[in-house]
Amino acid sequence: MNRLKTLEDKARKLSQTIALFGLVCLLIQASAIFIDVLLRWLFNSPLFGMEDINQLLLAVILASFFPALLVDSKNVTIDFLGRSLGPKIAAWLDVFGHVITLLLFTIVSWQLAVFSAEVHKQTTLILQLPVSPSWWLATSLITLCIPIQMVVTALHIQQAIGNRQNPITTKITEQE
Repeated sequence: MNRLKTLEDKARKLSQTIALFGLVCLLIQASAIFIDVLLRWLFNSPLFGMEDINQLLLAVILASFFPALLVDSKNVTIDFLGRSLGPKIAAWLDVFGHVITLLLFTIVSWQLAVFSAEVHKQTTLILQLPVSPSWWLATSLITLCIPIQMVVTALHIQQAIGNRQNPITTKITEQE
């Protein structure tokens, strides 16, 4: 097993752990919303500050799923052009898409860091909780996507150079 495959396995385990954290946060948020609706309906008394908690959790929950999406290449691809141009060009078009994805996550991470630094004095409206820690956590999770995407891109470059089949295409073909 080569180093890239070992890095991919470690990235996959880390991203799955982070996605599990995001899922737990999502379940907590959904339960709290359910309780809030139930309390509004039964007693006309909602949970105090529920909007603030939702505001803080939303970015963290969404950011926690990106690493798993990237390591498993679950992003949307349009490969009709690659199919018509042949497997070698399709592999390099796939590499190009992964490089663009890497660039995108680099820019998004940078802008999130700028935003997180700008909101360091802001608080939520009702509970007066600081907003910055949740944004820094979301920024960290998105920034973690950069090395993960680097590994995925390197694997696709290796496959394009070796002129092997795309692993996603191979998985789909095997399932049919």
